[in-house]
Amino acid sequence: MPGKQAEMVRFDEICAKPGDWFGSDDFAGQRYEAADPRYPGMLIRDMPNPCDLPYRMVDGRRRMEKLRRSGIEEGKFFVFDYVDCEEFIFDFLLEENS
Repeated sequence: MPGKQAEMVRFDEICAKPGDWFGSDDFAGQRYEAADPRYPGMLIRDMPNPCDLPYRMVDGRRRMEKLRRSGIEEGKFFVFDYVDCEEFIFDFLLEENS
C-alpha cells in the first residue's frame, strides 16, 4: 500500500465473517496455518455492517483470528473510508444447497 500507513485497531471494533461462513471451520487447515499475522489486514471504516461496528473487514480474518487466539486484542490494518470505496463494493448472495 504505497503511501498508506497501517493503523492499530481493536478487534472488538471489527465486523468480520465468522469462521464457519462457508460451512466448515475456516480457522483450521492449511489456509489458517499459512496465515501470517505480520501482514496487516484491510478494513473499511463506516461501512454498513450486520454487527453495527465501526469497521468492516475485507481481508485478514484468519490472521486476526491467530492474533486473537494468542491473547492479542488489537492489530495493524490498512483502513479505508467507505465513501472512497463505495463504488467498488457490491452485494452478493450465496446460493443455498437444497
